Amino acid sequence: MSSLSVYVFWSFEQLFRTVRTRGFAIERVSIEAARFAVLCALTLVAGVSCLQLVQDRDGAGKQPLADVFDAADREALEAVSATPVGKTEKQKNTHPRGSLVYAAWVCAPPGGWTGSYGKPGPVVMLRGLYQFRAIRIGCGMAGNV
Repeated sequence: MSSLSVYVFWSFEQLFRTVRTRGFAIERVSIEAARFAVLCALTLVAGVSCLQLVQDRDGAGKQPLADVFDAADREALEAVSATPVGKTEKQKNTHPRGSLVYAAWVCAPPGGWTGSYGKPGPVVMLRGLYQFRAIRIGCGMAGNV
């Protein structure tokens, strides 16, 4: 098997892990539920967004922020990043603002990553993306109250 084939296979495995039990638990949804196809499509979009964050967590992918986030999310990303995660250099977000790697480092800590072990994976990124979206909604509500 070529290295590209292994990479593609592993990417699918990570995607399925994100949308199944450890992530969205899509297998628990009844196929007979209304709009099942729409739910599956939305779950896949969110799963791919998580994988994009995982793949660019080191800046290797060099993907633009717009691949996962709206322009309006940038202010919230910077506000969340202003809260320090830890005291060590390893825990600080030193990546350029407006990049996807910067956003990955913003989403990882709310997802449960502390910087004291390995790199954040898709489930951690999914949880962090959930948390970021909740913060973003809260920021929007605060401006309308």
